[in-house]
Amino acid sequence: MIAPAHSEHPSLRHRLAGASEVSARWFAVALGFSIPISTAADNALIALTVLFWLASGRIAEVWNIVRTDGFARASWLLLAALALGIAWGYGGWEDGLQYLGKYKELIAVPVLIVLFRSAAHRNHALKGFSAAMMITLLLSYLIALKVGAVAHFFSRDASDPAVFKLHITHNLLMALSAHLWALRAGDVRNGRWRLVYGALALAAAYNVLFMVEGRTGQVVLLVLGIYWLYSALRWRGIALATMVAGILIAVGWMTSAVFVERMKIAEKEVLQWRPGRDSQTSSGLRLNYYTNTVAIISDHPWLGVGTGGFERAYAEKIRGTTMESGDNPHNQYLLITAQLGAGGLGLLLYLFYQHGRLATRLADALERKLAVGLLLLMVTGCLFNSMMIDHTEGFFYVWLSGVLFGSNTTLTEKAA
Repeated sequence: MIAPAHSEHPSLRHRLAGASEVSARWFAVALGFSIPISTAADNALIALTVLFWLASGRIAEVWNIVRTDGFARASWLLLAALALGIAWGYGGWEDGLQYLGKYKELIAVPVLIVLFRSAAHRNHALKGFSAAMMITLLLSYLIALKVGAVAHFFSRDASDPAVFKLHITHNLLMALSAHLWALRAGDVRNGRWRLVYGALALAAAYNVLFMVEGRTGQVVLLVLGIYWLYSALRWRGIALATMVAGILIAVGWMTSAVFVERMKIAEKEVLQWRPGRDSQTSSGLRLNYYTNTVAIISDHPWLGVGTGGFERAYAEKIRGTTMESGDNPHNQYLLITAQLGAGGLGLLLYLFYQHGRLATRLADALERKLAVGLLLLMVTGCLFNSMMIDHTEGFFYVWLSGVLFGSNTTLTEKAA
């Protein structure tokens, strides 16, 4: 008996759906390599990831993750609040939509969590990121050593050998790479690989502290170092971290002219700053941003000035002065509070709370410690930069969170 022709269609449809899901998963894995290197590749890969996931026809799984996974839920709540904030923004709809677009990657959080169920794919993703950062580290050292062809190609100066990204972003990613490689060194049993990862961690730490000019990354590295030592040695680790930090500062002061110059410049800029006056220094500009943004928040404590309204509100606040205008205060906590009021700050803190809560549930020790390290990077970095609206930083946070929390998918499925 000949089967009806239409009986083949379901199997074909299922095969196409399966192929789409596999493609989406590998596009998501590839993001680990592209995020430290190319913004254009990031945008293409995340678009392909979402497109192929939609083609897989498994949308219901995303809704299940949002319903049961606290981090995914917090991500969408923050994005929803920012979308609503356009309605009362000081700027127009165009300003609001433009600002909302800076947070758009948050929508992909549950998709990434679902795609990274497999430990093998999580491992491939981390290896891709690690490979990209190894390349970045090597090129940074070659530029610092004044290897002409490399320095000319990247148009970088030996005194600030950031590669692919601006020095702030370079140092933040390199700080987390040092943390990852230190965790790898403690995790592998093979003595040769332990030496390799240990050497990479030390080389990355030196790159952050004494070569590249990203001070936020330097602070983050110290925070991650303290956490790494505490996770290994508990309170003895804190004492050791304090001693190591003192030694590093002493070594940097005695051996690195760049380190000394940066510290003296920062001290001078802070001492010269005066409230309400124009400042062209990095520290002075930030202090102006902070004080003026606090004033905006005090004027609009509950609802803020709306999504996209910060730039106009800031311009009004400094009208009649010679202070420089800005589109963000270089502090994520102040920015979200200025935009959405106390509720917006609460949603951001809720996102970080859910991150920390879920991080402690990860079964794999390396993934658990890396997830905590990522949270420390964000919580600390947001004090000095508007991390969620900076493309690489914000996208990296979303992507790596999705990778690490993919292992919690089975827990959320049981909860359902």
